[in-house]
Amino acid sequence: MAIYIIIIILVLIGLFLLLILKKIIRLALILSGIMILILIIAGFVLIHDSQKLQSGLQEQNIYLFESGNSIVAGLITVPNSDEPELLDSAELSKYNSYFKEQEFKKIKGDDNYIMFIFSKESFDSVKNLEIENHQYSKDFVFSLIDSGSPVQMYVSDLASKENLNEEQKNNIISDFVYTDAEFRGYLFNALFSKSSELIGPVFIFKEYKKGNVIVYRESPIFTFIDMIPTAFLSNIVKDTKIKITEKLT
Repeated sequence: MAIYIIIIILVLIGLFLLLILKKIIRLALILSGIMILILIIAGFVLIHDSQKLQSGLQEQNIYLFESGNSIVAGLITVPNSDEPELLDSAELSKYNSYFKEQEFKKIKGDDNYIMFIFSKESFDSVKNLEIENHQYSKDFVFSLIDSGSPVQMYVSDLASKENLNEEQKNNIISDFVYTDAEFRGYLFNALFSKSSELIGPVFIFKEYKKGNVIVYRESPIFTFIDMIPTAFLSNIVKDTKIKITEKLT
């Protein structure tokens, strides 16, 4: 009699466990289905956003350079042109005041698709730059950008390299095509171009991941950037080019 009771109890326990297992499997299937649906939706969102971003990077965008917690150089890309607009001192002063207040929306404005602010650390891959057939260290370029008179500083160094007399030096300064503010933008662009040459335009995303670039634009791409393969990001920025062909004098 006792053996029958034990068998009945074991059968009931087995049925109970089987019922629980079925519920667990059912719940797991439901959760798996939900996760797959979320991944599919997320994939469509990221693909759609990547297409928008790829197109937007060819539109008008603002690129700024920050040093010492101040905006010291910048440029705005012009649609259908590789030649950017270099920001003057008045524009930089305006953007710097916005930057101090962390008003990134105001910096981006209504005319720009996206805003980038680069720190010096963004250009760690750069060691030297060639400017007008002369090689300059990155540190010297940074010192030019930080200088109150970068044109004067640059021409003085150029004069020593080429053994120019004072009159020749003054002629170069008077014929220089950029103001001090614009020349800083020219140098910032040179750093950007060199990094793009060394790493590819995807360096923007890599430095953003490191916290060296501030980006202002509501975008799933930048929200989930740590989970997005580099190859996918590279495809987005493959056509992003900024260059200045104009000579300095």
